[in-house]
Amino acid sequence: MKKVAGYPDSLSENESYFYAEVKRLKQLIDAAMGGGDILVLLDEILTGTNTKDKETASKAFLERLLEMNITSLIATHDLSLTSLAEKHPNTIYNKSFEVDMVGQEMHYDYKIREGAAKNMNALELLRQMKLIK
Repeated sequence: MKKVAGYPDSLSENESYFYAEVKRLKQLIDAAMGGGDILVLLDEILTGTNTKDKETASKAFLERLLEMNITSLIATHDLSLTSLAEKHPNTIYNKSFEVDMVGQEMHYDYKIREGAAKNMNALELLRQMKLIK
């Protein structure tokens, strides 16, 4: 299966970004059902829908990957998905990178840490850029 980058909404195809992504996830499952080993890498799954729909559908899809015993790496900023590690403690492992604010600069050490990311920098960045008070 080839690597698929982001897909913008396509008026000519009458297809939304979200629907295109769902079709790619279907291709992934179909490929996995064909047998053989498969490694899944997903980045920010189901971004084209509302927050609650994304959470519910993403969890259901990740549960499906677990049922199929598909080795997967999922990159997400959606902290609600980290709760799956509590439900599947011997199968799902949360890892994270942290960004530290030092003065007005962001510093990355690129070290993989156990657990979900804890630092929250959005408000500070908005303040620094004078987008909020």
